[in-house]
Amino acid sequence: MSEEMFKEKVREFNHDHGTLATISNSIKLKEVKMEESKTEETKDSNWLEQEVEENKSNAFDGEKLPALELKENVVVNITVDFSEPFDKWKDEENKTIKAIIPVEVKGEKLVWWLNVKNPMYGQIIQKGLQGENVFKVMQTGTQKNTRYNFVEEDTEENVSDGPSEVASIQA
Repeated sequence: MSEEMFKEKVREFNHDHGTLATISNSIKLKEVKMEESKTEETKDSNWLEQEVEENKSNAFDGEKLPALELKENVVVNITVDFSEPFDKWKDEENKTIKAIIPVEVKGEKLVWWLNVKNPMYGQIIQKGLQGENVFKVMQTGTQKNTRYNFVEEDTEENVSDGPSEVASIQA
């Protein structure tokens, strides 16, 4: 075999092996990318599974009752059910905890979602400790300015026994 022919065969061999090496590297690269993709999918699904578990722990599994809605400057007679500890709901986004207080207004069972930092929550707990469970409550302000007060005296024109006299609570 001549030197020229030998060089040609070496070039062909290198070319063939180079092509095979490129194909082999390409296949290996695709395999690595597929593994990375599977790892990312696993991370995603693990994250999603973790989120599902966290949401289960924050889910309100109690009785699904309508929320108590109060109107501004209207007195409402409520009866609080202290027979069980109040469920709590954590709002991670706003970093608040709301007590889910079972109440009854004019025979209708409702829940009062009340921020545990709201002074009214502490007052309700104190009244419960004193054996009181029937209150007259009035809302003043709306949204972030919402305040609740116990009403000791009746003002007949503003007293309500029913949910028809009631609007959203944002506290």
